[in-house]
Amino acid sequence: MNRTLLISLAGAVVLSGSAAAYGVFSDDTVTVSAVCVPAMENDRDRAGLAGAIAVVTVDRTTKVTARDGYHESLSHVRVTENLKGTLPASLDMTQNVQVAPDGALSSAEDYSTVLRPGHQYVIGIFHTPGKIPDAWLSTPADGPALDTVRAHWKDAIAHQNPPRSNAKCTSDVIVK
Repeated sequence: MNRTLLISLAGAVVLSGSAAAYGVFSDDTVTVSAVCVPAMENDRDRAGLAGAIAVVTVDRTTKVTARDGYHESLSHVRVTENLKGTLPASLDMTQNVQVAPDGALSSAEDYSTVLRPGHQYVIGIFHTPGKIPDAWLSTPADGPALDTVRAHWKDAIAHQNPPRSNAKCTSDVIVK
């Protein structure tokens, strides 16, 4: 296979929305790999994937950095209630964000909102030892909304789906 075909294949896999892909190019050897991602169709799926879910208050967001073409915000949060798993009383966490030309932040995920200082959220994270946790799931939970949001996530946790492959992803693709 030539490089053009492989690059096209990698692009098609990335654009499918159901898999992550990466390519390794060295000399005349090209490797394209695609890995199925888990289903995250609803909050029961997301609750099943999360290592921890908690109610937090954001103390501060200190910076936005660009890493490998993605932007991440870094926030310091206080945990007010663990709903699933156990998080420390406070921690730093990153969040994938998009940065507009005027510097405004928006979420890079459909099921997440940007963490803003002084506000409460229910967040979901994966535990990766030695890494700053990533708040990949966040639902606003300020004031009167807290009871409703907490009840919603407690129900999602109680009825969580076990991790499963995305239905759109039929198999892993490896081309060498």
